[in-house]
Amino acid sequence: MLSRPSPAPAEAPAALPRAGTRSFLFLLGPCSPFQARLAPALEAEGHRVVKVLLHAGDALFWRRPALHYRGGLDAWQDHVGRLMDEHGTTDLVVHNESREYHRLAILEARRRGIRVLVFEMGYFRPDWITFERDGLSALSHFPRDPALVRALAAEAPEPDFSVRFRTPFLRFALNDLAYHLGEVFGTPLYPRYRRYAIDNPVVEYLLWGRKLLTRRRPEAAAAAVVEKLEAGAAPWYVLPLQLSGDFQIRAHSPFPDMPAAMRAVVASFGRHAPAAARLVVKLHPLDNLRTPWAKLVAEAAAEAGAAGRVDCIDGGDLARLIAGSEGVVTVNSTVGIAAIQAGRPTIALGGAVFDIPGLTFQDGLDRFWAGRRPPDRDLASAFVRALVHTTQIRGDYYTEPGMAAAVQGVVERLKAGLPDLPERIARMRSA
Repeated sequence: MLSRPSPAPAEAPAALPRAGTRSFLFLLGPCSPFQARLAPALEAEGHRVVKVLLHAGDALFWRRPALHYRGGLDAWQDHVGRLMDEHGTTDLVVHNESREYHRLAILEARRRGIRVLVFEMGYFRPDWITFERDGLSALSHFPRDPALVRALAAEAPEPDFSVRFRTPFLRFALNDLAYHLGEVFGTPLYPRYRRYAIDNPVVEYLLWGRKLLTRRRPEAAAAAVVEKLEAGAAPWYVLPLQLSGDFQIRAHSPFPDMPAAMRAVVASFGRHAPAAARLVVKLHPLDNLRTPWAKLVAEAAAEAGAAGRVDCIDGGDLARLIAGSEGVVTVNSTVGIAAIQAGRPTIALGGAVFDIPGLTFQDGLDRFWAGRRPPDRDLASAFVRALVHTTQIRGDYYTEPGMAAAVQGVVERLKAGLPDLPERIARMRSA
């Protein structure tokens, strides 16, 4: 039986610095000017900001005074530790804690009692970014104890999910293009930088171009599958695929890549799901089709004795698929949160902030198909309130209004002594 990894035990968090001047050390940011907007806002509060540029793509969005690191990854840890000492760093700021440069810097930060502040895409989208201490997903300090979740929710207002900021796809695509192509073509400026992405961005964009040119046919086929399922009598389950290059898979799951996760799920489905049931494997919207998913899914279904009962689609209305399903299987995608909000039985196979008894199935994948249970509605509502209140900032990384709102939210949270989730949880546990 496939088992889920337990969340990594969190090290004792660094004590919050007292009010006053802090020294923020910025490393790699998102594919946007967000860090360049946040820095002057922190400086206006009397704090110091130091940015280390590791590649030219990041430099394109910074355009402020910065330090440059052009050495190798083997010397990076010692170098960043010296920088922390030289600049009296109190707060390390990173976008995603799992990039190798960030992971090594975090080791040096913890040795010095420096607080680690981690940004990422929001657990709820659009309109939100994630802002946590130390890490996300399996590394998050958000509690997995339902009683603690309810206690946090008691202090939290009901979140407003009305959409305020919309990122045009073209804006996102151009930012991504500038960031990653800048990284590649700026290699002479940072010759020893080691990329964290799996695919070369030039290859990535060529594959994406091919996908966009042939988009209509798979979208139509996916819509037909959804309509057929809704019109039929067979129950179905949904497996939303994630990207193999995503650190949610690489750092927070027991799988080496997404094909391995898919094969494990299809094999379990073939052995243990009801004979009349179907499984819908839905590709990630940003999948570039380098992986021959249709072929791999068909082979996995045949090996599992489920040929003809597993659909592989690229497109389709995910909300409709979830709403009509018997359950959702995910590694640790935020789709799991959407499934919980929709009241559908859900299981997480990797470290996930929402993998909480009462919200997700806890007895293993093989038992899920027959033993699934819907999430506790009251706990699901409490979870959403608590998660937004403690880890989410209203705004985005790509639009000017969205970045302005996010910067304001981050500054306000820091001024209030937040994010203080580790300390709050410790107080609740000792009460």
